[in-house]
Amino acid sequence: MAKEILMRDCSPKGQVRVLPSAQDYTFGLACRIFMNIKDDSQINKLSALFADITSSQFSVPINIPGTPFNRAVKGGKKMRKELINVIRKRKDEIERGEDSNARDLLTRLLKKAEVTEMEITKKIIGLLVASHETTSTAITMVINYLVQFPHIYNKVYAEQWRFANSKPEGKMLTWDDIQEDEVLMERGM
Repeated sequence: MAKEILMRDCSPKGQVRVLPSAQDYTFGLACRIFMNIKDDSQINKLSALFADITSSQFSVPINIPGTPFNRAVKGGKKMRKELINVIRKRKDEIERGEDSNARDLLTRLLKKAEVTEMEITKKIIGLLVASHETTSTAITMVINYLVQFPHIYNKVYAEQWRFANSKPEGKMLTWDDIQEDEVLMERGM
């Protein structure tokens, strides 16, 4: 997923807008982790609804048509409706025994009989909001730091390639590998 976003946002352009790319990445990743959603069209649909909600976080709470707050209220209703559809689809999959090994948050919540669909939508929206800005801002700040200090970027880049080349074909880097990265750990990244 990260490679796709980098190719889309970085390759064809001379200038990269890091924050929007990081926001796309973190929202897509959150959809995968929280709801096991991998379909780009569904992620894009949820992302558009999410943008309506978050674009007016700091607006005056006056619910009059045309105001940012009104757009957020409408977006929230549409988002909850879409999430209810996702929840019901997942319930059906669980009942049919499909994707029984899924370890996402939605599957775990659905296996708890006492949690309602509306409670699940509230939890997921809350987690999407909490994870979206913080993670995408952190990614943006790290990239900004690496751009400002190219000598550090070169060290990090070389170290990452060293780790990647030490792994067997198809084997991904692990958290333990990252903790062994002296350049990242000495810089507190």
